[in-house]
Amino acid sequence: MTKGGAAKAGKFQTKNALLQAAKELFANLGFDGVTVSAICKRAGISGTQVHYHFRDKVHLYRSLLELCGEGEIARISKLLTPVESAVEFRLRLELFVTEYLVWHSRDELTFRILTFEYLRGMPIARDIFEKKFSILRQQLQHYLEAAKSAGLIRSDVDVEIVTSALFGALNSLHDYMKFGKRASTVDDGENVRIAKEFVNTVISGLRVESQEEHHGSSL
Repeated sequence: MTKGGAAKAGKFQTKNALLQAAKELFANLGFDGVTVSAICKRAGISGTQVHYHFRDKVHLYRSLLELCGEGEIARISKLLTPVESAVEFRLRLELFVTEYLVWHSRDELTFRILTFEYLRGMPIARDIFEKKFSILRQQLQHYLEAAKSAGLIRSDVDVEIVTSALFGALNSLHDYMKFGKRASTVDDGENVRIAKEFVNTVISGLRVESQEEHHGSSL
């Protein structure tokens, strides 16, 4: 490796070390509970490096959120394309929920930071939050609206309310499962099972009743 290449690699490693240290601290203490000196101490790096790579704590925080979910958001949102059958509607919704829960399991620190940011009213990174993470919510809402137009879910369903309820439940579901099992994490196989049960419950409330079901319920 050339001298210039080694220097560039060193800068990259330093920047990544600061991002990882900041991620761990912001996830556990929130933005206001973290100082630049604490980030540098955790990373084992001189305090001047934050100013060199990010300028200040706010820009470091924003850079961290910009990097969050880069590949996951694009991949997961593509799962929710409009469908024409109830079977495919269930399948795509189940895939969406599974992938979302797996992402949550594998990157819990990101979700803790997002929770802190949301509860603070997003004073620092609202634009990043809306640009990146609202994509999934919008995609889910469009998916449900298309299903409603296709007659796959009830015509009286308020899609906006359902979308908000589903996202709220999804963002809490993983943590509640960990708490119930007293486990440090939930594995991918468990996430698949959770997704199936979650989607079964959702579809039971959204689906259009067949004539047979309708008559049976009135007996």
